[in-house]
Amino acid sequence: MYTLIPKSNPDKTKLPVLGTPQVLTKIPDDLSITLLSKEIISSKSAKNLGVTMDCNLTYDEHVTQVTSKCIGSLGQINRVKLFDRRMLITIINSLVFSKLLYC
Repeated sequence: MYTLIPKSNPDKTKLPVLGTPQVLTKIPDDLSITLLSKEIISSKSAKNLGVTMDCNLTYDEHVTQVTSKCIGSLGQINRVKLFDRRMLITIINSLVFSKLLYC
């Protein structure tokens, strides 16, 4: 009989501390925990299932990242002049709107 033990990768693990700005001022910046013999220091934001959450849950960083990805995709699409209208709509739907509509 085998037992499955979930494993965490401490190199990819982040420790976001969430709260109101008033509460966050009371928490030290160097807050840390130890996981699998690795020290994990608190961070201002963390990515979970493709959504970047910041410590105040304002999603400012997430919106900035999604906007940047969409503008990058639109710039690459704009460089190619071979697409007809139907193909262009399909490509924009798959590369741009998929990022906007996720979560």
